[in-house]
Amino acid sequence: MNIGTQLEFNILVASWRIVIASIVAELISELVDTEVYHWFVSKITKNKQWLRVLISNSVSIPIDSIIFCLLAFYGTMPLGVVISIVITNIIVKLIVTLISLPSIYLVKN
Repeated sequence: MNIGTQLEFNILVASWRIVIASIVAELISELVDTEVYHWFVSKITKNKQWLRVLISNSVSIPIDSIIFCLLAFYGTMPLGVVISIVITNIIVKLIVTLISLPSIYLVKN
């Protein structure tokens, strides 16, 4: 079966780009998150778990959003749209962090 240049199959290229972007962004941002969290615990304080999570997420969330959006969408959409997606992702993820922050105390040390 010859697929050729059928537009119906172009979505497969985009989905692989999104999958790879997601994996790369997740890997890098989680490593950064862990390092910032560890730095906070070892250099600042072992108390205030909410603050450690907030600080580490505040650093890793923008990194995750920027890497993901650039790898997934740069060159396929206007730069202004990509920047809007990055900003929206950061805002939504930070709101989720703030809402879920108290739940970290439900897990015993």
